[in-house]
Amino acid sequence: GYRCKDLNKKVGGVENSQHLKGEAADIKVRDREDLIDVMRYIMDETDFDQLIREKSGSTEWVHVSHKRNGNNRRMVLRLARK
Repeated sequence: GYRCKDLNKKVGGVENSQHLKGEAADIKVRDREDLIDVMRYIMDETDFDQLIREKSGSTEWVHVSHKRNGNNRRMVLRLARK
């Protein structure tokens, strides 16, 4: 979830990352089917800001964020990284 500025920079996070505010987490599960199940659950059962399926090499994970002020966009994206 939370990242300090140094760690955020080290992992390639953006300067305004919600991780810096403790408003985001990256979730890694054992396989793609579980990843899809997690994403469906978040979409159906939570008030999220962003839900992003991310990938680096053969590793995939879900980034989910929630704004404390309640202005959540419910934005779903797929982001491919190298």
